[in-house]
Amino acid sequence: MNDFIIPENPGGLPHIRDPRDLPYELYKQVAGAVAGERPAQYFANISQLHKANQFFIGSCVGQATDKAKEYGELQEGDLVDLSARYIYAHCKRIDGYPGQGTYLATALKVLSERGTCLDSQFPNSAVSQDHEKYIDLSLADPNADETAKEARISGYAFVSTSWDSICDALWRQGVVVLCSAGTNVGWREQPLRPPQPGEPVWYHCYMAFGYDENFIYFRNSWGEYWGLPMPYDGCGKFAPNYIQHLSAAATIVDMSDELRKWLQQLPSPTPIEKSIAQVQSVFGSTWRPAPKVEQYAFREGKVAYVKVLGSKKPYQVYSLGYGGYKETAWSFLKTFKTLNQEGIVGDIQPWQARALGILDDDAQPA
Repeated sequence: MNDFIIPENPGGLPHIRDPRDLPYELYKQVAGAVAGERPAQYFANISQLHKANQFFIGSCVGQATDKAKEYGELQEGDLVDLSARYIYAHCKRIDGYPGQGTYLATALKVLSERGTCLDSQFPNSAVSQDHEKYIDLSLADPNADETAKEARISGYAFVSTSWDSICDALWRQGVVVLCSAGTNVGWREQPLRPPQPGEPVWYHCYMAFGYDENFIYFRNSWGEYWGLPMPYDGCGKFAPNYIQHLSAAATIVDMSDELRKWLQQLPSPTPIEKSIAQVQSVFGSTWRPAPKVEQYAFREGKVAYVKVLGSKKPYQVYSLGYGGYKETAWSFLKTFKTLNQEGIVGDIQPWQARALGILDDDAQPA
């Protein structure tokens, strides 16, 4: 376990909250969920699901959502091996993130609108390191899109990232897809050890399938030699002290046409609201743009200015938002009429830069 090589970039990006996200609690009310006392422990039977392995590709979101869909098929009596690669490749067409990895919400949207094909039509194991080749949909079987339509989900809902809410969703739905922060050292232990100050942090996505009084159990996508011993090979567990590091939790649900239409009628966030939500996904929901940025830079589509500690160019300023880019002294002066960065530019950690899509000149995490 201690010798296991953890992928450099597991690939889960912090969830960007959207007012159109369907809360699972609301779904239960609309769907008329049966009241009942949650048992002290519950484990979905995932023994027949095919093992997931992302190798050295940041495709964990595709792997986890793929297994969640396969579990749903299994409940209907169909044991199928679906393509995590197809889900992830379509995510990279629309997520707007320049590096490896994607968002849980993006993968669920792909599954809802496009579905996914069979693994044999776009094999996950065919590419283990070349990211560009992995997401090249021209390499998929010509009939992949047609097959994928048959594997669409009718809906999904976001579960509150609390212990009781996740356990309740597991009991009712069977599996829940989670996204959380993690560290190499912490994920070499079972149960998982939470990130410690000063440790390089990444985000990762995986599928929870059960709980008892002490732990939540999940299927990972690092092959069968990671994690707990048999019969839980390829699986892990975490205690309640890990909950605070969760970014998102979601589950596949049967959504009525009426509920879907209602969600579609909700107003879309403005570009500035989306940009603020993206930064909050990394810095926390209480983060707000600096007053000077709001006064002078909002009109340019920028909500924050940062420098990356420990990067190749620690003096380089990046602006964040739909109008953000690598700033120059001239562009900064043009916006703020000064070169004084006080009250405008903040320092961030390398893992925060990667989560926000800031890459250095060599297209590596800053």
